[in-house]
Amino acid sequence: MFRARKAFAVYGATTKGPAGECRAYPHALVVLAEESERLALEADPRSFVPAYLGAYGWLGLDLADGGTAPDDVDWAEVAELLDDSYRQVAQPRLVARLDAEGGPAGS
Repeated sequence: MFRARKAFAVYGATTKGPAGECRAYPHALVVLAEESERLALEADPRSFVPAYLGAYGWLGLDLADGGTAPDDVDWAEVAELLDDSYRQVAQPRLVARLDAEGGPAGS
């Protein structure tokens, strides 16, 4: 779990089905998606609604979908998702510092 006062990202997740069955996503990134990005992320076949956090607007992205190797992951996309999630939970002074110094997403 990654925090900036509150959690802004989680690595690894599960989903919970209607009959209580669970599916593990050990190489997934779970973020608090911005409303403007949510529909696009939901349309991605790698996305899923994580157990527990999904009820609060969080979405997961399976980074190992289809056996994807770490070299095949779009790390710029990952950085952008982390940046957006961070900005939603971080204190204003931390967001201002990110804006001033830049971050991994190039902002």
